[in-house]
Amino acid sequence: MQNPLSLLMEVHGVERFFLGPKPFVFVADADAAGKVLVTQSSVFRQNRFVFDRIQPVTGSKGVVQLEGEESKAARVKSRSVFSKEALQKARFIVEERTQAMIDCSVNCFDPAREITSLILGTAFEIFLGVQIDVEKSGQDYLELNRLCGKRMRSPITFPSFRLRKLQKKIRDLVRDAGNTPLTYAFRNDPYQLDHFLTFLFAGHETTAASIAFSLLLLAQRPELQRKIAMGDQTLTREVYREALRVYPPAYMLARQAEQSMSLEGVRVKRGDTVIVAIYNMHHNEEYFPDHAQFKPGRRSKIPYSYNPFGAGAKACLGERLAYLEAEVVIEAFCKAFEFSGPKNILSEALITLHPKEGQFLNLKKRRVYD
Repeated sequence: MQNPLSLLMEVHGVERFFLGPKPFVFVADADAAGKVLVTQSSVFRQNRFVFDRIQPVTGSKGVVQLEGEESKAARVKSRSVFSKEALQKARFIVEERTQAMIDCSVNCFDPAREITSLILGTAFEIFLGVQIDVEKSGQDYLELNRLCGKRMRSPITFPSFRLRKLQKKIRDLVRDAGNTPLTYAFRNDPYQLDHFLTFLFAGHETTAASIAFSLLLLAQRPELQRKIAMGDQTLTREVYREALRVYPPAYMLARQAEQSMSLEGVRVKRGDTVIVAIYNMHHNEEYFPDHAQFKPGRRSKIPYSYNPFGAGAKACLGERLAYLEAEVVIEAFCKAFEFSGPKNILSEALITLHPKEGQFLNLKKRRVYD
């Protein structure tokens, strides 16, 4: 799928068709999505087609990839990573690093690049207790991420010396992890390294993209910037929530059918790849009227029509941390600057949906916000 979003937006309801020789079932219906992700989730397991292509950056046996009892055990261990005490420590790290970013920011600010560097640095420190050189090790990690994104979009993968080299460098870095809630929770786990890689990937990729999208959307709404700068924390949260709707980083979720069945009248065969089209549902006029407009505070009354963190037993573990990081960064940025940006926001769908680099915000120091 060289242009996943274009393909997804052609899907309505539930449709089954072939991409080359491989059968796919695309789900852009909220009721059907609820069945795949929640009420009949035992029939739909994680899809190896996707995970096999991105495993150099995520590991192959991390908490997201595991199934059954192994998955349940790993998720139980993960609870301490997002405890109240752990999140308080994480907040301190995010606040400190965000302020450092703001202090170094100049007039032209590229949110795709700068926020990715910020959140990647916080992820290494929060999860692994490692303070990385973002300009060196961070760029190696991001390059590995991009290479895996290209692998995911290709039906055929080939050996890559560069990919293997980057993978080894990142794994060596991860092995130097210190004492953190994550490293303690998985201290005797046979898949320890894979868990670390999974948390590192999931802890920066989607959060960085969604915060960058939030700032690009706010750049078009100076009145919202002012309210956030004046301390409207509810609005800050609603801005992030709506940014996740307009530009969901996890724009699709892949599953594999374990048995043949009917899904909203469409025949699903055992072994079919099932794609839950999150982006489609977030832009369905029935679920979200005037879907193209950025309207913080809106809600859909249709269950499972809004799924930026997934749903059910495989829902994202880090939702609270994502909101924490987003609220800290958005509030600090609005208090520090008035900013404008491009009218049309350009995005790119690789492993996740993220804004393209080179979309600059024009910053002006905010003098009064109270």
